[in-house]
Amino acid sequence: MRASLTRLQDATFELEGYDAAAASTGRLEGPSAGGRVKLLGSLLWSNRAARQHVVFIDPFIRRQLEAGYLTYLDWRVLRSLDGLAKRLWVYLESQSFKRAGIGEGSVRLWLAPPMLQALGMLDKHAPQARRTLVRAGERISAVDRSFVGFELHKPPRRGGTWALVARRRLPASPQSAAS
Repeated sequence: MRASLTRLQDATFELEGYDAAAASTGRLEGPSAGGRVKLLGSLLWSNRAARQHVVFIDPFIRRQLEAGYLTYLDWRVLRSLDGLAKRLWVYLESQSFKRAGIGEGSVRLWLAPPMLQALGMLDKHAPQARRTLVRAGERISAVDRSFVGFELHKPPRRGGTWALVARRRLPASPQSAAS
């Protein structure tokens, strides 16, 4: 364990996302690692045979956590999915689901070329791409029981952009828990 944590402390990563301190999206740059991000700041090892050691998270990661800009990913779900289903699930986990009924929320993904590229989709035929996304949603629902459905919404006018709507169970709101 000690050797693994020491290697992790020395590791640096290139990440893209939202930098809470700079209020900008793009390449995340940790000041302590020459523009790269470190996960661990320092390690303190106990001199006794006790199993307690202290690991400090790098200040950059701590600020991101405090601001709520890091997303928790369930390792079990992440390992159960692959390909497009995994990429779609990770993207959805970073989204804020708006309440859409009792105990449910939804998010709408506009299926324009930038979204399809972000998901790594290479389908040139739009109807096939939409069907592929719905199948990926079905795989997500089978693994992550919080997702209750995925629906395609046709644009209101010809030539408009289709949307994929993901619905999931949400925890009870603070108001409903108090009543």
